[in-house]
Amino acid sequence: VCSLDIGSTIRPIPGDDDANVIPTRPISNLIDRIQDAEIEETNDKEDIHVAVVGGGAAGIELAMGIRGRWGQSDTNTDDRRVRVTILDSNNVLFPHESISNRNAVEKVLKDRGVT
Repeated sequence: VCSLDIGSTIRPIPGDDDANVIPTRPISNLIDRIQDAEIEETNDKEDIHVAVVGGGAAGIELAMGIRGRWGQSDTNTDDRRVRVTILDSNNVLFPHESISNRNAVEKVLKDRGVT
C-alpha cells in the first residue's frame, strides 16, 4: 500500500493501475479506500508494508493513524507483519520544525514502530 498526501487532488501516477496505491485526496474518499484495502488484505497472507510518501505533518499524521488502526506492534491479529514507513526526499522528517520538535516526533514514531 502506498499513500500519497500532496495537493488538493492527486494526478494519476503514470503506469499505475495497481489497487495498492491509495491517494488521500479527495480526503472524503480516504476512509472508503482504506477499508477497501483492508478487505483485499484479508484475502492475502503476505506481510503488509504501508509506505506513506511525505515526511511533513500530514504524512506523519497519516502514518500514525495507519499504525494505530492496524495495531501498535509490527504484527497484526492474524500474525502477519505490518510495517509502516515514511518516505521523503528530505534527510529529516518534519523539516520546518525545531530540532526538539523533530526529535520528539521521531521518538514517538520509533516507539510505535514507524520507520
